[in-house]
Amino acid sequence: MSTFIAVDDQLLAERISSVSHRIVFVAPAVSKEVATALGGCFRKADRVSITLVLDPDEDAHRLGYGDREGLQELQKLAQDNHIGLRSHPGLRIGLLLADDEVLIWSPTPKAVEHQRDKQQPNGIDLGGVVERLRRAARKRGNRMPDLHA
Repeated sequence: MSTFIAVDDQLLAERISSVSHRIVFVAPAVSKEVATALGGCFRKADRVSITLVLDPDEDAHRLGYGDREGLQELQKLAQDNHIGLRSHPGLRIGLLLADDEVLIWSPTPKAVEHQRDKQQPNGIDLGGVVERLRRAARKRGNRMPDLHA
């Protein structure tokens, strides 16, 4: 596993699809591909803790951080499944907590994506850092709080 990785919608969708008990997705916006993967988690909402945070500003879509279709699909899926969709204006960082795996990235707007080499890293894969922190806390005799959203 490499620490520095190239994060794109395909990688996000793969990570999201593998979730079994917890997902936290924070990003400026969402593509249709990622929204569809998140929708798969909604169908498991009775077993999966789900937290979603997006930038509500139209600028996020205008710049190309996601697409309107993805947002519309995510809003519909969230509403149909009674999942809260939170917002934070000006958000320009991405975070995915998929079970105990942590991925942090700098989303690339489609307006400049053609200038970026898709193999260049724009993210950091922290792997199973949550479980490693939990084990370290137990060794010290401390109980780390559960990080459910």
